[in-house]
Amino acid sequence: MISNDFLIELSSWGMNVEKLRAQVAAENIANSTTTGQMKSVDFESLIKSVSTSMEVSDIQHARHSISEPLGNYVQVDDSRAPGHSLDSEVADMSAANGRFKTMAEALSRKFGLMNIAARGE
Repeated sequence: MISNDFLIELSSWGMNVEKLRAQVAAENIANSTTTGQMKSVDFESLIKSVSTSMEVSDIQHARHSISEPLGNYVQVDDSRAPGHSLDSEVADMSAANGRFKTMAEALSRKFGLMNIAARGE
């Protein structure tokens, strides 16, 4: 069984992933006219490292995976030329913000339930 502590760690990690997505999109918007400054994040590798651990119930490996600096997955993407679609970057940033808020609300509800349980209500 997965502990509440790990679920909170995993939720925090997910929120940090969405924060990184929004940051990368914001930087791409700011650098939209600068050659060689467009960035991308290898989210597929990032998610795969954690999900593989979760499938085999290797919580320790999953904890290690979520403790890696997320910046390791950010890279300059030369295939994205200046003037890259700002609409898609704004959409990415907005979607990341929505997912972040959803996770924050779910985590807040979890803390509320834990608080009620701790008080014995």
